[in-house]
Amino acid sequence: MGGGISSCRVQSEIKCPKGYDRENFQKILSLYDKLDGDGNMVIGQDELYVLAFHHIKNQKELILREQKRSCVDLEANILMYKLKCENEKKALEQKYAENIKECKKKMAEEIVEYEERQIKIDLLTKEQKYAIFKDKFSGSTKNINFAAFFEYMRDKTDDIENINWNTKGCHLTPPKVVSVTINSPNSRPRILSP
Repeated sequence: MGGGISSCRVQSEIKCPKGYDRENFQKILSLYDKLDGDGNMVIGQDELYVLAFHHIKNQKELILREQKRSCVDLEANILMYKLKCENEKKALEQKYAENIKECKKKMAEEIVEYEERQIKIDLLTKEQKYAIFKDKFSGSTKNINFAAFFEYMRDKTDDIENINWNTKGCHLTPPKVVSVTINSPNSRPRILSP
């Protein structure tokens, strides 16, 4: 397979392209000289089989390297996403804690406000309560407007039964209740026999 003479002949006829590394060019010439065993500057089928085998072997190695690099890249991406997820989870948990704290603070403030409103209502006199309620339906006039009264009561009909009509000092009169007393036959005294 190629001697010194064919190597010299190949080197004298083929020149290194401008800008290409001379040492690498020399390696390519040596390989070509080895493949061109008969020195006719043509690579035969047998020589191509050797080159094809080597090429396929290199392709498999390149695929394996590419696969390893891809797996490393994917593992790095997974780690990056895990880190991002953990950071976002921490930020979300912190935001959640802040929101819960804010809601509890607002709830406490509202409870105080509701309690104050309840106390204000409890402190109203009977006349003040009456005036507030009557003003809903009469406005500037002294008479109750049925349309306004109806609008107020339209969704409160279930509560009508709960109205306590027996309030002392109220202008409303309690409904009349008819009562009947029936004596039981067992309530009469018995006559004892001798």
